[in-house]
Amino acid sequence: MTDPCAISTEVGGTPDVAAGLRVFPNPAADRVQVDGLAGLEELLLLDAQGALVHRWSAPLPQVIELRAVPDGLYLLRAGQGAAVRTTRLVVQR
Repeated sequence: MTDPCAISTEVGGTPDVAAGLRVFPNPAADRVQVDGLAGLEELLLLDAQGALVHRWSAPLPQVIELRAVPDGLYLLRAGQGAAVRTTRLVVQR
């Protein structure tokens, strides 16, 4: 008998190729290093409201310059096909 209230954590489809996506230092002032981008196709920098600030396509940069980015909370989203990973980034000077 199957438990009707059970929750499955199994995820089908494309593997999480962005597992291990890290940014440092965080908070950052002028630039940030991004680790875990191997094999990914796209990198997005989104503001706290989800608006696109910048988009990079492969080959993706390992260092992102933030001098023109105002202080605030941002989301860095990396992906390849259906596999997407998002991490927070704080820009603070």
